[in-house]
Amino acid sequence: MNTKIHFEIGETIATILADDSDIGIIESAILDARSIIENKIRSDPLFGRTFYPYPDSAEDCTLIRSMCKASTCACVGPMASVAGAVLSHTLETVIDTRTGNIIINNGGDIAFISTKTVYISMNSNNPYIDDIVFEILPHPGIYSVCSSSGRMGHSISLGNSDISTVFSMDPILADACATALGNLIQSQEDLASATELISSIDGIDGCLAACDGRVSICGCMPRIVSRKNCDDDKITRISLPCNARHEPFFDI
Repeated sequence: MNTKIHFEIGETIATILADDSDIGIIESAILDARSIIENKIRSDPLFGRTFYPYPDSAEDCTLIRSMCKASTCACVGPMASVAGAVLSHTLETVIDTRTGNIIINNGGDIAFISTKTVYISMNSNNPYIDDIVFEILPHPGIYSVCSSSGRMGHSISLGNSDISTVFSMDPILADACATALGNLIQSQEDLASATELISSIDGIDGCLAACDGRVSICGCMPRIVSRKNCDDDKITRISLPCNARHEPFFDI
């Protein structure tokens, strides 16, 4: 039986939809991901604070190396992908043993394993996109929808977008690229070039960005449907509720 729970520890604020029997291992995997990242920051403080691409080390585990690789691809710091890293590690841990579909919303970054269609809507304070729903058909393995904003949310953005959202099978890359997309947008004039650049990155399916009433969409995007045609109980919302953009996501 599917259960929806709220799971919060430190800066990780997650909503988990999963079978009852999977909840415990999902929570343990989230804690394990945080421990891996915290240990890396303790041994290498620059990893936790740089805004620049960061080289990986042969001594690093797979999760940290993936964060470093994503930071290089997106030209951002490795911690730009921290929420996606927690999602990726968690779903990779349970993918072979899960008993049902799993959707995890980690502070507005969403990843899931599902044999059913998943519906995702946005809460961006932008009327042009707040009434639309993305219909994401079943994918083999993990799929992710990650977002950044210069006006909402607790993670750092150097831009002014209402919301910048990236679609990819790789949550770590999607999270890093969502940050990069948001950083590129200072005004409406940046929307088209920014979305074109991010959607061209290998591993990114497509992206959307909104700023001051204008929206740009680029790449291979899921089908868009009206919220009026969807059951609210089946919609997962991207929600970045607060405006504290200069607070660090992780504070060790």
